Amino acid sequence: MGTPLRTTDQLRRSAVNEPQSTPEPSYSHLNPQYPRSWWTIGFSAEVPQGRAVPNKVLEKDVVLWRNAAGELFCHSAICPHLGANLGYGGVVVEDALQCPFHGFEFGTTGQVVRRPPPGGDGPAQARCRLTRYRVEEHLGSIFLWNGKADPDHGVPDVAGDMLAAHPGLRRDDLTVFHHGFYLPYPAKWFLENGPDAGHFSFVHGLGEWGEAETLEETDTMLRWRQQLHNVKPYLSWARLSEQYRDGELTNFLVNAGDVELTTYGGGLQVLRLLERVDADRGPAARFLSFFESGRAILCWVPTTADHHVFRFTFVMRRIPVPILGRAIEWLVARLLERRDWGGIMQDTAIMLHRQEPANPSYARADRCLVKFRKLWDSRIDDRSLWAGDNVHSNGLRGGIKWPDAPAHSSSRSLQEEQS
Repeated sequence: MGTPLRTTDQLRRSAVNEPQSTPEPSYSHLNPQYPRSWWTIGFSAEVPQGRAVPNKVLEKDVVLWRNAAGELFCHSAICPHLGANLGYGGVVVEDALQCPFHGFEFGTTGQVVRRPPPGGDGPAQARCRLTRYRVEEHLGSIFLWNGKADPDHGVPDVAGDMLAAHPGLRRDDLTVFHHGFYLPYPAKWFLENGPDAGHFSFVHGLGEWGEAETLEETDTMLRWRQQLHNVKPYLSWARLSEQYRDGELTNFLVNAGDVELTTYGGGLQVLRLLERVDADRGPAARFLSFFESGRAILCWVPTTADHHVFRFTFVMRRIPVPILGRAIEWLVARLLERRDWGGIMQDTAIMLHRQEPANPSYARADRCLVKFRKLWDSRIDDRSLWAGDNVHSNGLRGGIKWPDAPAHSSSRSLQEEQS
C-alpha cells in the first residue's frame, strides 16, 4: 500500500554537518566515468536505524547508515585499515560506524573517532578515513550525487509539480509507490529506450509507429514528448488476448498514449503521462485514467558495467473511496509493478543480445536519442573512455565529439575503423 506524503522538511534529509569547531570535508565524486547527476540508489525503508546496509552503485561499493537522529549517510564501504566491507557485518555504535574486522569506528564525516587498543594517534590514524558521498531523501527514495562539485541541478520535485498542476490538492492527497528490479545488462542500453520512441511500436506493440519530439534542452536537462501514432485501443479483448498468447498479460497497463519525459543530468528520468479523457473509453479505462495524472522518477543504476538496478518512484492521487481506497491503492501498486516487469521482459531478449556497431546508421527518428547521448557524454568528467564503448560513453559514435578529447591510441583506432 502506498505511503502518505509528508511535508518537504520531513521528506528531505541530507548528510548533516559536524559542529562548527570540526572542519567539514567536501563530498567526493563516486565514479567520474558516469555522468554528473543524481541517481536513485535505494529506498528509505531499506536503511533502518542501527544497521549498516551495503550497496553497489556505479561500479563502486558504498555503505548506507543512519545516526541516532535518523539522518542518512553514505560512505565508501571498504575499510582503509585492511579492506573489510563495512556493509557486511558492520554495526552502528552511537553515532559511528564500526568495522566488523578490527573494530575501527568512523564518524559521520568518515574520520576515525575510536579505535581498539592499543590505540593512539598519528599519521596512520589521520589517513584512515572513509570517503563520504552526498545523499538526500525525497519521497521515500534515496538519491546520491555523482559529481566532483556541488550539484548543478536538484532532485526533481514531482510532488510539487503535481500540486501545482492540480489546484486544490494537498500533500495528504498524494501517495507514493516504490519498486525495483535487478537486470543482467548495461544500464545505459535500457535507459536510452526513453528517447527511442520507435521501439514502443515494435517491441511493445503500442502503435504503428512512434517518434520523440524535443521540447527543451539545457546543459543539465533534456525534455521530450514521446508520440505514438495509430495506437491500439487502451483496453480491448483483442489486445488482452494477444498479450495472453504472448505471456505478457500483466503488461496491459502500458500507456498507449503520449508521454512527456525529462532527464536531469542523464541519471534520472521523470515521466509524466499526458492525461486523456476520451469519451469512447470504457469504465475500466476511465478508472485507470485516475492515476494518469501521476509522476514517476525512473532511474537505471549500474552496479557493474554489465548489470544494473531499475528503480521506480511513482506519485499519484489517493483513491477517494472510504476504507476500500487504501486496498485499491495497494492493488494499483501491485499492478504497476507487474506492468513494469511485463514491459521489461519484452525488452530483455533484445538487451541481452544487443551488439551496437561502432558507427550506428542513425535514422531521422533517432534525433532525440542522439541528443540524449550528447547530454550523457557532456556530463562525464573522466574522458579516458571518450571513444565510447556504449556502456560508459558514446564518444565518436554518430559524430558525437568532445572538443578536448585526448589523442590516444584507442581514439585513433576507432577513427580508422569508422573511416
